[in-house]
Amino acid sequence: MRIGCDLMNMSRLDGITLDDSDPFIRRTFTIDEIAAADRADDVRRYYAKVFSIKESVYKTLRIDDTRRVVLEAQLGRSLSFRDIRVELVRDWPTASLADDLAAALGGVRSCEVSVSYDGDLVMSTAVVDFLG
Repeated sequence: MRIGCDLMNMSRLDGITLDDSDPFIRRTFTIDEIAAADRADDVRRYYAKVFSIKESVYKTLRIDDTRRVVLEAQLGRSLSFRDIRVELVRDWPTASLADDLAAALGGVRSCEVSVSYDGDLVMSTAVVDFLG
């Protein structure tokens, strides 16, 4: 079991076009996450919360440069933040990994996440229990 956490200031998103025309948005968020952002009351806060959760989950993976090369060779593709999928449902977020990445990591028993915000600060925590 591994724990990851993230704290970010929403101002990090300043200067980013918060829609699918922005390269950062396209390479970081899944199609479903972008569609959910389009329906969100506060698009900036939505992206900040989802990005913070992705960061928290990523930290549990402990992928350094060497491991990244090995995983990308095994998967036959590049890794990206889109491999971490987040859903915000009534402020109870869920997160999961792309199936092929989860398998390459030996399997994931559970991935629990929590997110909170106050003003421009967003904080998230992830607890991931790996099978392998």
